[in-house]
Amino acid sequence: SGAEMTAPRVLVKLRNAAGRDILQWTYQLPEPILAPGAKVPFETSLADPPGEARNLEVTFAPGT
Repeated sequence: SGAEMTAPRVLVKLRNAAGRDILQWTYQLPEPILAPGAKVPFETSLADPPGEARNLEVTFAPGT
């Protein structure tokens, strides 16, 4: 669209080898409003991830 929009929250999930979610968190992008065509780099981290984590999924959080 050619209009500004509210930045969506990002949903991060860690999954085990069986594909089950073992941990998830949301992250709010640093820019609350995005201009048309904008790109916003972001970084989030987890100090002590579970040892059984094997996969990472990053998507937009539901309802955003």
